[in-house]
Amino acid sequence: MSTDLQDLPDWRALSENYECPEWFRNAKFGIWAHWGPQCVGAMGDHYAPSIYGAYPGDKTYVKDDTIYYEHIQRYGHPSEHGFKDICHSWKAEKWDPEHLIALYKQAGAKYFVCLANHHDNFDNWNSKHQPWNSVNVGPKRDLVGGWAAAARAAGLRFGATLHGWQAWKYYGNAAAHDKTGPWAGVPYDGALTKADGAGQWWDGLDPKDLYATDQDPISEPDAAYTDKWNRRMLDVIDQYQPDLLYIDNWDRSVYGGAQGDDVIAHFYEQGTKDGKIDVVFTRKHMPESERHRALWNVERGLLDAVQPLPFQTETCIGNWHYQYGVRYKSSTDAIRMMIDVVSKNGNFLLNIPLKGDGSPDIIEIELLKDIAEWMATNSEAIYDTRPWRVFGETEAGAAATEAPSWNENEKLTGLQNQIRYTSKGDALYAFVLAAASGEITLPSVQPASLEGASVQQLGHGPIPFHMDAEGRLVLEPATMGAARGTHAAAVVFELKGFGV
Repeated sequence: MSTDLQDLPDWRALSENYECPEWFRNAKFGIWAHWGPQCVGAMGDHYAPSIYGAYPGDKTYVKDDTIYYEHIQRYGHPSEHGFKDICHSWKAEKWDPEHLIALYKQAGAKYFVCLANHHDNFDNWNSKHQPWNSVNVGPKRDLVGGWAAAARAAGLRFGATLHGWQAWKYYGNAAAHDKTGPWAGVPYDGALTKADGAGQWWDGLDPKDLYATDQDPISEPDAAYTDKWNRRMLDVIDQYQPDLLYIDNWDRSVYGGAQGDDVIAHFYEQGTKDGKIDVVFTRKHMPESERHRALWNVERGLLDAVQPLPFQTETCIGNWHYQYGVRYKSSTDAIRMMIDVVSKNGNFLLNIPLKGDGSPDIIEIELLKDIAEWMATNSEAIYDTRPWRVFGETEAGAAATEAPSWNENEKLTGLQNQIRYTSKGDALYAFVLAAASGEITLPSVQPASLEGASVQQLGHGPIPFHMDAEGRLVLEPATMGAARGTHAAAVVFELKGFGV
């Protein structure tokens, strides 16, 4: 099926009464493979612009001398071996989506999200509108299709993320040249034309389709560029029918304009079941006034209060793209971050970046095993839950009105020894974010009576409890000891019968 841009429903009309579907609210935990050709060099984020440098005035995508010289040492100067050639060398030879999805599911993920494209403008699917794609170049496989099939076969919901709109800025210097040094004045490969490819491996492909060098990087892209971007979004929606779609910003002026909104309306329309929209569309930097239309996405940030509407926090164990030697988050930090997000009405999406060959490294495998072990004991306090009347035993802040992106390092330090709550049916779950010892006081739990009440430590069994002189519930330490399994990121207690 292929949808025409002229046959799209109206975004504002269709999204006015949007409600986040229950499957997503119940899932709570997803895993993301932020994997594409930029992982080939194993040098982390923004490999592509790091070898070319920024266009004049840009402060986002700058030339990284370390990456630039490493690229030259490994492959050659970007006039001879640029990012198009990195795409060609990407073979994904160890990619086994069924095995990877099994690892993610074992770790407790209820949905899986893949990278359909990044700012590098390379489509990881059998793209009808971008010839620089993973079927024509590099892996010679439909990666999005492979991920979708594996996820759904394993019973996971499937999502895709699209970031490619910014290519005209990302590659803003790809047709320029070094200003100094032995290659001064020699144009980078972004200056090549389709005709230059005759007899080369890229014969028939036009570099400007990858590098967007027909656009002015300091101006808005032209109508043809916008039209092509919207068609690429439609292509992913129509070919793979994802349950979740993520676009890497909210600003309509840089994401397809009003017609881009209507592409998302098509996504909603296609994903409607029994009269209700059953799919999730999410973006970063979403104005508070728009959050009833889609899902607010927070990048690497933790909020200060329970949110009135569901949201998603996305983070990564290291950099978004794979990088050798980078220090990863610990499994303890990942688990505590998930608990904090869920306690505030959110879902937690964790990126586990893959190497260029499509395999995880040993540290990533061990981290997934740690999460799996903790979830095997405690997942009932995560899945299908809703926020309680307070998210934890700490002073609540005001509901955030702007995305607190990139505050996670500061916030994670403060989670140590905190208490968080979730609820489900008649159960209240209390998470102690530490290897708990001594009595645990829950100031927000002040039952009128203890008659008929019970407390279970998940993975252990009943534990004693009492009320203190101020009427607060106190969990007693007598039977806790080491009976928390091998992972003490958080100890979880199920409270029933307290009338709270």
